[in-house]
Amino acid sequence: MQSSNRLPQGFESAVAGTEQDVCAWLKANPVVLRMGLAPESFATLVEYRLGSDYRADFLIARSDSNAFGVQVMLVECESPQHKLFTKSGDVTAALNHAIGQVRCWQGWIRANRSYFARSVAQALRKVRFTDAWKRKHILDYCLDGYVAEEYVIVIGRRASLSERDIKHLRNAKLSDSYDIITYDQLIERAEDVLRWLDNQ
Repeated sequence: MQSSNRLPQGFESAVAGTEQDVCAWLKANPVVLRMGLAPESFATLVEYRLGSDYRADFLIARSDSNAFGVQVMLVECESPQHKLFTKSGDVTAALNHAIGQVRCWQGWIRANRSYFARSVAQALRKVRFTDAWKRKHILDYCLDGYVAEEYVIVIGRRASLSERDIKHLRNAKLSDSYDIITYDQLIERAEDVLRWLDNQ
């Protein structure tokens, strides 16, 4: 991260393009994901495979603050151009596809929990830690199966949301085991964290 704690340039150009454009920008600037989704995280992995069946665009890892173990966030990035709801208030095909993808990940992890924990440990072995003690304990937690997961879908822009759509999203967060945010929310969360860091 730059010493001035500024966000990398190019976000507006990326979100004006396709899903591939914004994913490429986020891969080149993982600090945005870390600051926007999990500021206390220690690793961001790109195109994380769930066996041979599925692939998450990103996996973000952090120490579990509530218990011993590792918390991983699996991120599905969709197009910034996608709308989340139809005019009648129904979920669009694009958002429904993303939700279906996340549910497939959840089912796969439930069926392969031990394998998943070991694969996370194997991936984190390649991460450079400044603290050898922390590295050892994080890997031990993974190998012992102490890995918890959460899920985030990043899709669309705030400008496409009506007041009713925002209420629908708020209700979905209360009832479902995943979060849905727009790219505007992602960048604003990252900016808020970096602004806070500037003031420390």
